[in-house]
Amino acid sequence: MSSTLLETASSLREEATRILDGRGLRSTLESFGRLVVHGSHALDLMVWRDLDLYLVPMASLHDPRWFFELGSRVANLLKPFRMSFRDETRLPGGGLPKGLYWGVYFSECATASWKIDIWAVDGVESSRLLGYQSWVAERLNPESRQKIMEIKAAVHLHPEYRRSFGAKEVYDAVLTGGISGTDAFWDHLGKVRIMQPKGVAGDPRREVHASSAYQSEGEKQ
Repeated sequence: MSSTLLETASSLREEATRILDGRGLRSTLESFGRLVVHGSHALDLMVWRDLDLYLVPMASLHDPRWFFELGSRVANLLKPFRMSFRDETRLPGGGLPKGLYWGVYFSECATASWKIDIWAVDGVESSRLLGYQSWVAERLNPESRQKIMEIKAAVHLHPEYRRSFGAKEVYDAVLTGGISGTDAFWDHLGKVRIMQPKGVAGDPRREVHASSAYQSEGEKQ
């Protein structure tokens, strides 16, 4: 595997760990429930500054007042320049988790902007979501890991990334479609979109996942 990709993944995981443990984000979130760090951090597939977190709360998802208190504490802790809220318990769909969401955008320094997705979900939804991650983890090997990271590194700045397609499409393309290389991925993605039901691929509610990585040159890793 490319030493640059390995170095990037290692560096970003170290940064994420400092945010979780050094800045106190983990303990802040764990005061509200059970925290699960998932996604590219858990799979060791990080190529940009994006951290995905699930929280199985002690409080009810149907009374979001506690979630706004959580958002206030996160804001005081990280001093984000932007936060976005969504309640997907009321209108679930579009491939998003069924739960409450905070998207947190903040800068560690002038050239290092992070986006953190915090999803509060119940135990059933958490198990469903983590089941897919386990499926991916079981199929990763040095070769598939390299293919996935190369494609992610090439496509994550695309304006439609995490809107009409995302990491799942990359994982599926490599692990089930045998895809290798960016050109082959774009071709594969086009074929998959043709087969999808109308409205699924481009559901605008997926925009809550949009990465801050492509917002400006100064925010890139």
